[in-house]
Amino acid sequence: MRARRLLVAAALLACACASPDDDVNRPPVAVAGKDQRAVFDGEQVWIALDGDDSHDPDGDEIAWRWSVVRAAEPLALGTEQRRETRPVVALPGPGLYVFSLVVEDERAPSAPDYVNVWVVDPASPDADPADAGVGDDGAIPGGDDRE
Repeated sequence: MRARRLLVAAALLACACASPDDDVNRPPVAVAGKDQRAVFDGEQVWIALDGDDSHDPDGDEIAWRWSVVRAAEPLALGTEQRRETRPVVALPGPGLYVFSLVVEDERAPSAPDYVNVWVVDPASPDADPADAGVGDDGAIPGGDDRE
């Protein structure tokens, strides 16, 4: 009788471990890359955003969607730039630029990830980018002026 209980318990455990729906989708993970600092040369600064480390835990193909969260100067991403893995963007002036990346598989979007780009004017060497961008929780110090 005890052997039978153990056999039933083992069978129940095996059933509990097997997913009744092998088609469960886990959301992809957006990774917007490391924060950047660039020096303004009086014209514009070219930077490359980097979403290469974004991935889908199920191995599904993903699509990228970049957006501008905050810009020191007016800035819009072109249609192609918004969909690239590593878009190259011209920043028009000094200040803080914050970009958001969301990646999507066929069924779900990721949570957003943020990257801060601080463009420094060499004429203002005391500009300090510390704590100026988006925090780990996605909060923007000094208010929320997202597009």
